[in-house]
Amino acid sequence: MLSSINADRPENSPEELQEYLQVKAEADEYLQESDLTYTIVRPGPLTNEAGTGRIRTGTDLDGDDLDIPREDVARTLVTALGAESTHGEPFELVAGDEAIEEALREPLEG
Repeated sequence: MLSSINADRPENSPEELQEYLQVKAEADEYLQESDLTYTIVRPGPLTNEAGTGRIRTGTDLDGDDLDIPREDVARTLVTALGAESTHGEPFELVAGDEAIEEALREPLEG
């Protein structure tokens, strides 16, 4: 499922985004409590730049550069469908240095 960075901590975001992120958090929680196999992808702010095929993942990403091209989010979502290492694990996603397939091959860490 496509969520959003900070959905698990809306209070850490600008006030105008907090209500949106709270709703995302509720949707994430609903899915996590279901019996479905799921992956929750929480990308940073989206850009219209061309994708690079390279990402950074984690469970609590921070820093000044949290943007990611929409194209890389889409590629990550498709790749995550078959990546058992992402099942049952929400993760944050931003532009980075690791190939998408490699980043999702191993269990995700913080």
